[in-house]
Amino acid sequence: MLAQEKLESALKNDILKKKVSPSEKIALAREYNGKGIKRNRVLELLGLSKHHYYYKRKGGRKGRSPSTQTTKVNDDGSNQPVDNETVAEAIVAIKENPETDYGYKATTAALMLLGYVINRKKVYRLMYEWQLLHERAKKPSRPFAKHRRVDPTEPLTVLEMDIKFQWVTEHQRYSYILTIIDCSTRKVLHWRVA
Repeated sequence: MLAQEKLESALKNDILKKKVSPSEKIALAREYNGKGIKRNRVLELLGLSKHHYYYKRKGGRKGRSPSTQTTKVNDDGSNQPVDNETVAEAIVAIKENPETDYGYKATTAALMLLGYVINRKKVYRLMYEWQLLHERAKKPSRPFAKHRRVDPTEPLTVLEMDIKFQWVTEHQRYSYILTIIDCSTRKVLHWRVA
């Protein structure tokens, strides 16, 4: 029992000496588990779950590998597998016409009209691989938002108008309140209800 406590205090000292990464914590857990501390106690001290302790990385890319074929429905209703190169050539044929030079979503619809059973993600991937995607449209800068600070030098140089939409319970309807304010003195010059 005394040896167990000494091992636990040694483990706590190892943790406190430096910042320990998750992979180093797993190595410490295996080391002190081999020295005699129970697995659950080691994981509790290190703040690890059993999942982290037993997980082994498989390596490679996550997920399914991309498909190399697509189904095409013929005129007689039969399904025919077609390779991705044929689909990419169909995309190029669609994009050659300036009237049908679409983005990937509309190209997907055009391919479906031609009889391909394909989704937009695969069309995007094929267009990306064949460098057929359009450049993304850049949003224009908003110059009107650059100068929002108002610093009037004297009264009545800068006026602001404010419109409020207020519910009037007495009349059971909304009313508009228009207020004109002097920015220098912050006084209400005029207001009107409609």
